[in-house]
Amino acid sequence: MNEQGRQAQPGPTWRGPQHPGDPTAAKPESKQKRRWPYVAAVPLALFLGIGMGAASGEDAATATTAAEPAPTVTVTAAAEPLPAETVEVKVPGPTVTVTAKPAGPSGSIPGDGVFLVGSDIKAGTYRAANESGDCYWERLSGTSGDFDDILANDNASGPALVTIRSSDEAFSSARCGEWTRVR
Repeated sequence: MNEQGRQAQPGPTWRGPQHPGDPTAAKPESKQKRRWPYVAAVPLALFLGIGMGAASGEDAATATTAAEPAPTVTVTAAAEPLPAETVEVKVPGPTVTVTAKPAGPSGSIPGDGVFLVGSDIKAGTYRAANESGDCYWERLSGTSGDFDDILANDNASGPALVTIRSSDEAFSSARCGEWTRVR
């Protein structure tokens, strides 16, 4: 027993039923006292998180160095030889293009138009049948269309005869029909 006449009990003593107005009733802990575990846990959790992140992360040298890819190897298996097969194919021969030589000056003048002496017609004497009766021809020193280019001309009402010289540049004919070379 203790000095007050009570028996000593291990641990906290039982004080009987407690009522709110009982002065011997145990007072609940204040809210400030219950907050300290949270205040201590937040920095501890933060410290543990940083430590775990640093331990599991790669260092700068490892992070910047990438592993080189392994070389790719391709293996081709040899196929079994197949029996020889003969196939006949007809191939066309080479294509030959024949280009006709440009026709030189002919022995006649086909009718109406302007003809260059030496390339379209030959120099010489020509006769036109002049069936229309209204034949106009010109020997020309040029093809500019100027009045000064006319060397000789005629409005023939019957058969027409003209001598074209090799010095003439061109010959013009209208409504005369075909001209035939006489010499």
